[in-house]
Amino acid sequence: MGNRKIKIAAFSIAQWEKEAQWLRQQHQQGWKFTHVTAGMVYHFIACEPEDVVYQLDYHPDGPLSDYLQIFADCGWEYVESFSGYHYFRKSLAQMTDGEETIFCDR
Repeated sequence: MGNRKIKIAAFSIAQWEKEAQWLRQQHQQGWKFTHVTAGMVYHFIACEPEDVVYQLDYHPDGPLSDYLQIFADCGWEYVESFSGYHYFRKSLAQMTDGEETIFCDR
């Protein structure tokens, strides 16, 4: 169980940027986000520490295949979805113009 950890953290809908930054800090410390349950129980696996940018996007309506493909084409790795929010990540080393962001309609 040493290669997995669970952390409880609460973020409001308006704090999606803070949540993304927190996930980035976890990854920098060697913990890769895998999924969230109950809206505040975050699951991680051990990894090599790396500066990885996490982004959240709200898209409650399907189909998801075309939506996810757009992000994949831009180099974003899809992590998971929870309550209409979709989690993506991309290594800072893969970014060509500094820190990229995905569009998130507030």
